[in-house]
Amino acid sequence: SWPCTRDNAALADCLDVAREAAEACAGLVEARLSPSQGDESERYAECLGRATVVFCTLSAAGSHLVRNMPPVRYLIVDEAAQATEPECLVPLSCAPRGMLLAGDPHQLTCMCTSRLARVGGLERSLMQRLMEAGHARLVFLETQHRMHPAIASFPSRRFYGGRLRNAPVTESAARMAPWLQAEPWLGPCSFVHVAEGAEARDRSGSLHNAAEAAAVVDVVC
Repeated sequence: SWPCTRDNAALADCLDVAREAAEACAGLVEARLSPSQGDESERYAECLGRATVVFCTLSAAGSHLVRNMPPVRYLIVDEAAQATEPECLVPLSCAPRGMLLAGDPHQLTCMCTSRLARVGGLERSLMQRLMEAGHARLVFLETQHRMHPAIASFPSRRFYGGRLRNAPVTESAARMAPWLQAEPWLGPCSFVHVAEGAEARDRSGSLHNAAEAAAVVDVVC
């Protein structure tokens, strides 16, 4: 990911806030940000006024409860490269002293479905605009902990100039998969042709493909 901030001191402070957030997870209080809850809304406002760390979506940051909170020290936006620029502007109503954008335009880019918005230049995230304009300090997290090295080699070459490094855990995970070694055609990345599969929607509107799911089970089991 590419965290953006103005200087080293601000970055250090933002990372401290992120650590505080991780430690505060045990005492989370979830609030439904609805203006019509009466006494409940007042209790939520009191909790937010005393909170050390607040987690919310970008849109929820524009709610009346969050807007009326005391000014926050730092704003941290995760997956910032996936959000439109107006979405990232919403939480700035909290008047933060600093803002850290974490994300990667090469992995999850901005989602903009409106043609008019795209014509207006909103198909680019705030994070991407700042990166391209050079208006923010960029920190490249060069060690990846998720992908097999054989899979990571392509994005490393294609997007990052070969700078991406593999954490030791990715090498050990590759050695801990004996069922991959049992089938010569199965490697870190395999393509399986499922001719009879077809996509269908469930009641929630999500797409699924039963034939492809069965093929994956056959391979793994």
